Amino acid sequence: MKLFAWKIGLAILGVLVLLSGCGGSGEDKEVTEADIKKAQELLEKGNDFAAQGAARAEDAVKAYKDAIVVNPKYAEAYNALGLVQRGRQQFREARQSFEKAIELNAQYAEAYKNLGFAYYVDGILDKAIDNYKKAIDNNAEYGEAHYYLGKAYVGQGKLSEARDHIRKSKALGFTPDS
Repeated sequence: MKLFAWKIGLAILGVLVLLSGCGGSGEDKEVTEADIKKAQELLEKGNDFAAQGAARAEDAVKAYKDAIVVNPKYAEAYNALGLVQRGRQQFREARQSFEKAIELNAQYAEAYKNLGFAYYVDGILDKAIDNYKKAIDNNAEYGEAHYYLGKAYVGQGKLSEARDHIRKSKALGFTPDS
């Protein structure tokens, strides 16, 4: 009987925590300068892990998620998380991370390009093209976005548009190996 009462008490406590707003997304929390600095440090730590390849991918994910907990409005951390998720073939999760980065910063050209690429590898070319165009709308000199937009147009058989964007990417100094 004591065990049952204890479980009921725990359930009530859980409901109270949810009702009080604790345990939510954290997006409404006040972000201090110290939070911003700590989140940036965690992003850099995650970037260091990500640069070490697949063997440290889980450490990178943890650092990025920790940065997001500290600063839930940190678009760059969501974008970086999405890159690691994409590298791990977690395309649905990657798209969600890129979408969140864009929600937080609607002018984030790199996140649009990354979201476009996540759609591209899944063969969803219309959405890939839409996001590459948004990346270019936010940064007309974004050679990589022009290149991948061209590749998506190739996939749709729109060779004239493809050629224009691939040429533009080269004129901007982007090549797939750069």
